[in-house]
Amino acid sequence: MNKFFVAIAAGSLAAVVPAGSAIAAQPAGISQGMPIVTGESTVGIVDKVEDGYVYVKTDKYVVPYPTSSFTPHEGMLLFSLTMEQINTAHEQAQAELAAKAEASVAVGAPVKAVDMTVVGTIDEITADYIQIEMNSGKVSRIPPNGIQKDPNGAIALYQVADLQAIAVDRPEEPVEEAVEGDVAAEAAVDVEAEAAEGASIQ
Repeated sequence: MNKFFVAIAAGSLAAVVPAGSAIAAQPAGISQGMPIVTGESTVGIVDKVEDGYVYVKTDKYVVPYPTSSFTPHEGMLLFSLTMEQINTAHEQAQAELAAKAEASVAVGAPVKAVDMTVVGTIDEITADYIQIEMNSGKVSRIPPNGIQKDPNGAIALYQVADLQAIAVDRPEEPVEEAVEGDVAAEAAVDVEAEAAEGASIQ
């Protein structure tokens, strides 16, 4: 099946289109409610015909296919896929989209504003906030529910200007803490050296 068909997604729908086929204008003889069959097997019915697509309604889903994929015949539409094949292809496509959406919110992943402009990348994720490193080098923090998972990349539910307005310079590590840490490390090394020297003298 994969050799002859390519799965595509449109919103919450997934279509399986014969490779190399063109989106054709709606042909005569296709109307809502028409039965769709393959061989002697019932596939479903025509839910609607829109923008060069026939929306096939199976027992589970409504999935669009190009009108060029169907052949009107004695009040029915002949199709090359069975109901089971349509359902399986749709479920696989939806699972792939869900996996991509889940992976879209991760450290290092790009982030878009609501107008689909890429504003930066995810820099840090905590239970309280998600930090975005803006293209300017500054960082913006938004609540976890302020970002939407999407198969095409994470979307911050803010305008670009709003994210820029809350952006601040990246906090630097406090100098005092860094110095104290270095002093403590040096002291530990000195103690070990003295202990080793005392042991060698004995």
